[in-house]
Amino acid sequence: MANKKEIKMPNFMRLIHARRVTTRNVAVLIFIFLTQVFAVKYAFAAAETLKIGLVTPTKGELASYGVTVRNAAKLAVEKFNADPALGKKLELVGVDDKCSPENAKNAAEKLVAQNVVAVIGHLCSDATLAALETYKKHNILVISPASTAPELTIPPKYKYFFRTVAHDAAQADLQVKFITEHL
Repeated sequence: MANKKEIKMPNFMRLIHARRVTTRNVAVLIFIFLTQVFAVKYAFAAAETLKIGLVTPTKGELASYGVTVRNAAKLAVEKFNADPALGKKLELVGVDDKCSPENAKNAAEKLVAQNVVAVIGHLCSDATLAALETYKKHNILVISPASTAPELTIPPKYKYFFRTVAHDAAQADLQVKFITEHL
């Protein structure tokens, strides 16, 4: 094994391989989403404060992911609110969906009733799929930091849905390519 070539895994493959969600990575992606897509769409909205839904599990076995995303969203909103040039303030409205489709539908309806203009979450694909029809009816922007089901974007049926991770099929293709080319 001494002659075996040491392979350095590219950063994106490390993230995919470890399936790690770091506060910094999520915060950067959420901030880009908020300032680029969201700020432009609502630049002329009458409200001084715009509500952003935040749907993550906060209890149970996936709570650690939910807490990470929640912390990242708080950081991104603080950064956004610190810039007076943007002219608006953001307020997070947090809901726990427990990564359950039924709870996700209820969370979506609750957020619509609170007049959110965008949603960060859901983390589980089944929960995201269950909630998207509600968001679609109300043209609410959604960015998921962890939902990887291909049917969320293939075919593209939710024009206001974005995600920060590749879907499962793309991840599988990258892993196979890495294995066949480097191992």
